Amino acid sequence: EMKGPALAATLFLTCLSAHAAADTPARSAAESIVGKWTWTRPDTKCVETQEYRADGTLSVASGAEKSSNTYVIAPEATANGFHKLTVKTVKDSGGKDCFDSDKDNTGDTVTHYVMIHPNGNKLMLCHEDSKEKCIGPYQREK
Repeated sequence: EMKGPALAATLFLTCLSAHAAADTPARSAAESIVGKWTWTRPDTKCVETQEYRADGTLSVASGAEKSSNTYVIAPEATANGFHKLTVKTVKDSGGKDCFDSDKDNTGDTVTHYVMIHPNGNKLMLCHEDSKEKCIGPYQREK
């Protein structure tokens, strides 16, 4: 078991080599994303929870809105280290979400780009294959 400086250096290098980690993942993106992830919007304290299941279904609770979805995550990372995530909304129960929208998204398909921290406990959800327009980090719930 590593302690102190050795552990700190290891963690630093792990973060530094996230790109290398993406090339030789201990777990695939599909395995890594499974679980419950939570993000709180800083200004409104609105909470969004996303629960990815191994069968390709996704439940989202964002503010007052709840939705049932299906998702597909690309196994290969982009050159920037993101995995393309395609989400289709099967049923939107309505209500205002954490982004102040009360639009019914039933039937919509959206593409996001996700990056999961090498430690597996943080996830960034981006609108493009870059870190420019992202939401997060989402925290993995235990």
